[in-house]
Amino acid sequence: QGHANFQRLYVEDRPNYGVRGLSIDLGRRFVPMNTLLHEVIDGMSLVKMNYLQLHLSDFCRFSIDLPGMPELNQSLEGITE
Repeated sequence: QGHANFQRLYVEDRPNYGVRGLSIDLGRRFVPMNTLLHEVIDGMSLVKMNYLQLHLSDFCRFSIDLPGMPELNQSLEGITE
């Protein structure tokens, strides 16, 4: 009881494409960096994704909080080129 015999099995697992990625548009929505780094990147590694493209900026603001550069999160509304 509690014993089983299994035949040996060789599994070859490789992707069909060299790039398996995810593109996230953060330009219009603020996402905390911890959420991005931990949840998204950990999830990507679980499904063997190897490319992350982030769209970080929009005309009006920069969507990731960078403590050393607070001016990036200030609104640019009303500013003309």
